[in-house]
Amino acid sequence: MTNNRTNKKDDLQQSSLVYKFKCPLPHSKVEQYIGHTRTKLSRRLTMHLQSGSILQHFESIHHQKLTREILTSNTTIIDRDNDPFRLKIKEALYIQNLFPTINKQFDTFPTLLRLFGLLNDF
Repeated sequence: MTNNRTNKKDDLQQSSLVYKFKCPLPHSKVEQYIGHTRTKLSRRLTMHLQSGSILQHFESIHHQKLTREILTSNTTIIDRDNDPFRLKIKEALYIQNLFPTINKQFDTFPTLLRLFGLLNDF
């Protein structure tokens, strides 16, 4: 019996969610990525193995191959929503609040949030 009651295999079959990947390798600060998917999380992680910010992070910073095990072990579900619009808004809010350094599209999220009155102008 383990202390962790969440089952990673069950999580991988979930969809319509916001997730966080936290890089397990040493950094001077926390390196993480926030994303959302309407497909199963397992499928989205497979996409990360083929392209995107997480893959680029591992190749350019760590000079190491990104593996499925690294992705599944370090990805957690942080929110869920069946409404596609609200799901994107939730992802944008998490990105705005957590400032995940692996994400590359920072500039689009404040604009999206301002558009819907969810973020004040600076």
